[in-house]
Amino acid sequence: MLSQPCPELTEEEVHCLVQQWLHTWNEHLDSEHALEHITTKGFTLHLPERVVRGREEFLSWYQERTRHYARERISVLDLQIRCLSPVHAAVTFTLDWKAELATPAEDEEPTLHLQMQQEWSVVRELGAPRVRFCSVMRPVANPNQDPGAEPLALAA
Repeated sequence: MLSQPCPELTEEEVHCLVQQWLHTWNEHLDSEHALEHITTKGFTLHLPERVVRGREEFLSWYQERTRHYARERISVLDLQIRCLSPVHAAVTFTLDWKAELATPAEDEEPTLHLQMQQEWSVVRELGAPRVRFCSVMRPVANPNQDPGAEPLALAA
């Protein structure tokens, strides 16, 4: 029996993946929802302060991070999607990120507002687009905030 060829990856599908990913973060959905958006093998997340490899490490990081930040609001300021082959796309975008620390220390601002750029490598896996590689560039204080503010890492 011949297998059916995979349909080509489209910009619309990748755009939908980005929307679903942001919805997962904004709503702090359980980790199973987050796993739906990443590849089953070879996933890598490059953060300014560390590298997260694989699904198990991602789960641990996601759970810790969603406990650390409350009421996240992430929106896309700029999005570029390039389909590079029938099963691979490159995504670059700038995000506006707002969050409250769940339990801020005395010397910490309880509310954060940053902008950051991300680059993704998206592949078709198990019939759906999934993130294989994500690189988060060093976040910067939102231009509407105090201009003297230092860039902050999204460590959790």
